[in-house]
Amino acid sequence: MSKVKNQIVFTLSEPLEYHAAGQLAYATEIILKAPSNKQRHDAAKLKQGFFRALKSMADGRGDVKTQADEAPQSDLMDGDEIMSVIMMSNVDLCEYQESFRNLLLNDACFVDNVKMTAPMFDKLTDADTEKMMGEYVANFLLASHLQKMKTK
Repeated sequence: MSKVKNQIVFTLSEPLEYHAAGQLAYATEIILKAPSNKQRHDAAKLKQGFFRALKSMADGRGDVKTQADEAPQSDLMDGDEIMSVIMMSNVDLCEYQESFRNLLLNDACFVDNVKMTAPMFDKLTDADTEKMMGEYVANFLLASHLQKMKTK
């Protein structure tokens, strides 16, 4: 089984303006950390939400057909596909987004070694936040589960 990553670097589509050591700074990358027990509550909500989304899209036999099924070169679902599944399901996207925000603000996200704060998060573009959420779920919360699903 492949090892799950402990952090990833996410590249923003637009620079993030923030304050560090009393100075105005700009970042183009964000470091996302794998969840620990400290973030278990919100991580569990995200993981469960995704599997509920999959279940709501299942056909009569319980099979879910995704773009990843049709792309043999793809080992796992990517963040964009994960977000598509969530958005097409009956999962409450606003609650899902709030759980993701809470997780990031609880020491799971850093900008140039500075902990992500609520004002910093609020400055991110919606497109970046959505893409980041999909990548976070794909890389940390579902990597081992999706690998198992692909081998069945």
